[in-house]
Amino acid sequence: QSTWGALFISEKHPMKPFCSNKDFLTALTYLYGFGSREGVQYQKAIPYLEKCLEQGIGSCGVFLGKITKEGLGRNISIEEAKEYVKKAIELNLQENAENGDSISQICCGYVYEWGYGVEKNESIATKWFQKACDQGNPIAENVIGVKYHNGEGFEQNFQLAMKWYLKAAEKRVAHAECNIGVMYEYGQGV
Repeated sequence: QSTWGALFISEKHPMKPFCSNKDFLTALTYLYGFGSREGVQYQKAIPYLEKCLEQGIGSCGVFLGKITKEGLGRNISIEEAKEYVKKAIELNLQENAENGDSISQICCGYVYEWGYGVEKNESIATKWFQKACDQGNPIAENVIGVKYHNGEGFEQNFQLAMKWYLKAAEKRVAHAECNIGVMYEYGQGV
């Protein structure tokens, strides 16, 4: 499973409080580079996400949709991305989010941000990201940082962006670490 070794099964994995499925943890580790010397590896995440989607984990459909929509490790296909999201919605994504599952909340945020299977609504998207963030989910903390950084759903605020990036980086989210580097490079929020 790569050089991460015990991280996948460790209680110290930053996503462990939010996810107990080992294959899904592996996929999230590849997607977000938690504590990895190898960083983010989308192509390695794809088979784990597909397996988990087949097992009925709807959030995996949204992550596959994101990878496919953005051409991360595979060819861009908006139609295929929409199909992945449709399957996620069919697997009770919103119900899981409403019941407090922070990963489903992040995924609902993406669904509303993109307008795939629902009417596009940045305000509702931000609400879902914030709910996951309020639970300490490190992926959501990075997303909220991006929202503040870009002024999406919030007024642009580099200090708050940095605050959320730092929280996520403390939990080893590689994207947040990169975002901090960008902010230092451009003198934003520092």
